[in-house]
Amino acid sequence: SLAQARLPVRCMGTTHADHFRGDVPVTREMTQEEVEEEYERNTGVVIVETFRDGIDPEEVRAVLVANHGPFTWG
Repeated sequence: SLAQARLPVRCMGTTHADHFRGDVPVTREMTQEEVEEEYERNTGVVIVETFRDGIDPEEVRAVLVANHGPFTWG
């Protein structure tokens, strides 16, 4: 999957563009410590970090968590 490859989902068609205003981003990889301690909390942390890079979560309502899978909202 793209999450395992750590690749964003590119916007390549009108259906995607109807629901997302750009590519679906992918988070950074979590450290071993982040995985072993408070995994659920740290998953949220990497998602928030990704959107702090200038992506509007109201315009792009999904993210791929590296080596995990998709998270969506809205």
